[in-house]
Amino acid sequence: LSELKEKPTFVYNTWNPFKKEINEKLIMELAKAAADAGMKEFIIDDGWQDNYGDWGIDKKKFPNGLKPVFDYIKSLGMKPGLWVSVGSASPESKVYSQHPEWFVRDKNGKYGSIHTEFDDGVRSACFSTGWKNYIRDILLKLALENGLEYMKLDFAVVTSAYVFDN
Repeated sequence: LSELKEKPTFVYNTWNPFKKEINEKLIMELAKAAADAGMKEFIIDDGWQDNYGDWGIDKKKFPNGLKPVFDYIKSLGMKPGLWVSVGSASPESKVYSQHPEWFVRDKNGKYGSIHTEFDDGVRSACFSTGWKNYIRDILLKLALENGLEYMKLDFAVVTSAYVFDN
């Protein structure tokens, strides 16, 4: 890498080793370390949200919201990024209870998930329904209200990468 004239962009992602076990304090510490190590982009992965589907900020983990966290990441010279699974909703989400017709059902009418091989209850949304506009508005709100610079969008639900082999 030292011999390359144009260096690649180095990105830090919170998924490994933290998975969903993140919070504001940890993110601030990681962001400082990532910036010191030369990272240019910083992705907050799964665990920031109150649930899949509604995509509200978990105020227990991020009591001040995400904007101050993103502002801090920017102050360190990095672009803040955020992971969102764009086709998923938890059964306890408001959107799922208000619009069950937006979600995948099997041939027997049972709600299903093409997002994961495990039956964790996450529902997969159909993009040919009102979900498409709904999730677009959620993404815009996250970006505009929090100063988010980019998103790591998980489209695994579209290809069923976790359920079916090639």
